[in-house]
Amino acid sequence: MTDSPRKLCRWGIIGLGGISTKFATSIIRDNQSTDPETPKHAIVAVGSSSLEKAQSFVDKIYKGRPEPFSGSLYGSYEDLVADPNIDIIYIGTPHQRHHDDTLLCLRAGKHVLVEKPFAVNAQEAQEMAAVAEGRGLFLMEALWTRYLPAAVKVRELLDKGILGDIRHVVADLCRPANTTGENKSEKHLARKSLPIISPVPFNADPAHRFLNPDLAGGALLDLGIYPLQWLQFILGPLNGDKDPQVSAHIEKHPLTGVDGVTSAVLHYTEAKALATFTTSIEYFGSDHVTLYGTQGVLRILGPNWAPTSVVFTSGTNNDGKEEVFDCSYEGNGMRFEADEAARCVLGGRLESLSARVQESVLMARVMDGIRRQGGVKYPFEVEIGKTVP
Repeated sequence: MTDSPRKLCRWGIIGLGGISTKFATSIIRDNQSTDPETPKHAIVAVGSSSLEKAQSFVDKIYKGRPEPFSGSLYGSYEDLVADPNIDIIYIGTPHQRHHDDTLLCLRAGKHVLVEKPFAVNAQEAQEMAAVAEGRGLFLMEALWTRYLPAAVKVRELLDKGILGDIRHVVADLCRPANTTGENKSEKHLARKSLPIISPVPFNADPAHRFLNPDLAGGALLDLGIYPLQWLQFILGPLNGDKDPQVSAHIEKHPLTGVDGVTSAVLHYTEAKALATFTTSIEYFGSDHVTLYGTQGVLRILGPNWAPTSVVFTSGTNNDGKEEVFDCSYEGNGMRFEADEAARCVLGGRLESLSARVQESVLMARVMDGIRRQGGVKYPFEVEIGKTVP
């Protein structure tokens, strides 16, 4: 008797920038899961604004690979979503396009994995969620960090109750987007042998997505989603999935007025816990996550978008035994979220229990509240949190 063949998840990709390059590279080059319940991955369709751009993307991804790309190339997103051979579409377009591109895919009957942030505000997020639910389609925000070995280990430890009652969580992520001359961010990360999450401009170009308000630029949506998702991952379940109370302050970037430095205190009232985070595109800062509990401290080390170790210190006076958990992995790590999406889609589930759609809507509401208190409105909004119809 032979084992039944592994299922195959067929991906379409739209938006062919840096994040899509990393995603596509991971699912075809990184070691695929040996779990027989996890499907294998294949890219069967690539769409861009022109066939030339789609071909260039494929040439780069498949360079040096023994197997050539055998899927379809499309010169428009509309043509791609009509392809009947696609199981799920990955959307890696800029922030302000996530809403419209997701709705295009959903209305064509396609399941969707959309890059973070899920949407630029809660109004858009709620519409995306409603359309997916109404059409019985899978929808997930690409919170790839949630599926890394470190996040799996953190969830395991929390479920065991090793911290006692969690009283405070701290998570920051600050990376400058206004350096001049040499790319200091890239040198800093290279010294630590850490992945670079996105290119950092040399000369504070106001048109760059980090700084451009028309592209929903600023620290919060681009970097802040990482610490925020950790706070929600840790405290959300303890809070009955209710919105935390938010107190926030923003210092606007002097060049374009996007949020340059953003700090917030979140009160998870049902959990009886506080959480704090700061995010900035103006300076380097901490990138760890620290959980303080009544029975110990848990530290998630490394950049919090891609941590590789977790350290638990037991005791109430920081004098207990320290346990270090190695959570390293091969590749850039985006395969893990692809595995989860594929399991859900081919298994008939409409959302991942680790990144539920309404949690993404909740985080969009939190970010709306932070921007509202800080006075940051995008040009395409009629008011903070509401997009022009």
